[in-house]
Amino acid sequence: MQRTGRGPPGPAPSSSAQDGAPPRAPRVTTHDGRPPRPAPALRRNGRGGRPSASPDPRRTGTRGLQAALVGTAALLAVGVVVLTAAHCTSGTDGDTIVSFDPVIDEAPPSDLPVAGDLAAGYGPDDELPDGWYRGTAHAHPEHSDSTDQDSWNDVGVVELDEAVTGIHPAQLAAPNELDRYAQPRLNRTGFRVVGYGTEVRRADSGPQTPTPKSYPIVRRYTDVVGQKLTPQILQVNGDEHDARGGGGTCFGDSGGPAFAPDSGHLVTVTGYGYTADCRYIDGLQRVDVPVVQSWLATFGMTRAAG
Repeated sequence: MQRTGRGPPGPAPSSSAQDGAPPRAPRVTTHDGRPPRPAPALRRNGRGGRPSASPDPRRTGTRGLQAALVGTAALLAVGVVVLTAAHCTSGTDGDTIVSFDPVIDEAPPSDLPVAGDLAAGYGPDDELPDGWYRGTAHAHPEHSDSTDQDSWNDVGVVELDEAVTGIHPAQLAAPNELDRYAQPRLNRTGFRVVGYGTEVRRADSGPQTPTPKSYPIVRRYTDVVGQKLTPQILQVNGDEHDARGGGGTCFGDSGGPAFAPDSGHLVTVTGYGYTADCRYIDGLQRVDVPVVQSWLATFGMTRAAG
């Protein structure tokens, strides 16, 4: 996230901002450096992702979920299901591993778990450190692979092999809940995002251009202001100079949750950003729309009452 702070997030979690936000989410990771971007920490394919310098939808750097799926972000939606972005789960080899710890890694070299067979990804013979969960990744069958915003469907889940206890799952939004924030209300509404993504800050030495940094990998949150609402995407302002918010998401925040200010319901997962310095517009995938909610229901996720 652009502007960060550690510590309890308050009523709702957020994408790569301050850590400790409830509900807790995991973190995800891929072997080839492609998405997973925000929520629990997830890791897939056995290798750690790298932050991307591309302005394209954040397809590199798999960190960011409220839970860490090594390399991206995610959020516990029911006891054994972690919600994230499809670009964080598609093309996964082997298992995906997830952590709900607020601090994943403080500094290089990386101490993230590595699969014994990188080509096959995580397998049953790979021993995981305490605090990491193993699961199977799924992507929405109608995910457009970031090619069509009319049918974006950038939603994925990780089905864990065992239930997570001691963490209160997030409540999925009511059907079309974001429509309540249509213009002109949208431009004065802040949404809390959570993730494990990179922090944008000035370099320790040399040119002082704000740059996304790979470390530390910690859970953070921030508030972003709505800008545009489409049938699939909530577009928000990621400018850290906007006094109404605290800056937007960045590489590794993909898949991390955003929460509605009135209900606290989970309304989106982080999808993409437009600039390499993470200081412009962010696109958040809606999870309150029928095409998403009907698929999530097959994994036992129930929506809030309308």
